[in-house]
Amino acid sequence: MRPNEQLHLILTNPAELDAALRDGWPLATEVVDAIRAGDYKELYQDEVGSEIMNKLEEAAKQEPVRG
Repeated sequence: MRPNEQLHLILTNPAELDAALRDGWPLATEVVDAIRAGDYKELYQDEVGSEIMNKLEEAAKQEPVRG
């Protein structure tokens, strides 16, 4: 990795992701913001990961909610 880059490993399941997106968990918001900005790289995806990525991409299409 280059200087000033960060690596985030996120482990979740579809039910927890739904709650995180619905309730605006800070990490979920950070991930959605990164997707919105195109500042991410997906390293691996399986069938469940594809479902989760689709949810995150849909959330990224929505207007950001700011407090």
